Amino acid sequence: MKKQAKKTKRQLKSPARKAFSFYQVVSSSSRFNFGAFPASKEGLGLAREWAEQMSQETGEKCVVKRK
Repeated sequence: MKKQAKKTKRQLKSPARKAFSFYQVVSSSSRFNFGAFPASKEGLGLAREWAEQMSQETGEKCVVKRK
């Protein structure tokens, strides 16, 4: 009788392949949401501009995250 290879319960996938649906602008310290933008090149540009503007207005650093 041959031994069968153990099957793993879950497959690990690369995070780079994970699809996302929008860009979100959040503050880095309090995680407050300042807005969401579409998942496109134009959306990324708008999100970066908005993050810079919100950083200047609030005094907190804002970052763009993929969600």
